Amino acid sequence: MVLPLSGAVIAVITLYYAIGHWNAYFNAFMYLSDKELYPLQIFLKNILVSNQVEAEMVVDADATVEQGISEVLKYSLIVVAIVPVMIIYPFVQKHFVKGVMIGAVKG
Repeated sequence: MVLPLSGAVIAVITLYYAIGHWNAYFNAFMYLSDKELYPLQIFLKNILVSNQVEAEMVVDADATVEQGISEVLKYSLIVVAIVPVMIIYPFVQKHFVKGVMIGAVKG
């Protein structure tokens, strides 16, 4: 009897845990030594760091172009990192709304 009523809360906790686990790359960075086992977040961070342009290097046109490419790469990595969460969220959103409506008072 309690489990069906707490479905919204369990869905919200599961979503928060999944997002936290998805974004937590520190543990994998600390404990994994094989680069083949790195999660997506560390892989994206390594791409970002390797293509980062220093601010002091921007003095000529080539460096400006490289900085623009670096910015585009940064934004595309953000999109790649957020797409799986955006795909899952619509399926869990109904539980958020249901949880809000259960606690609402009519009147």
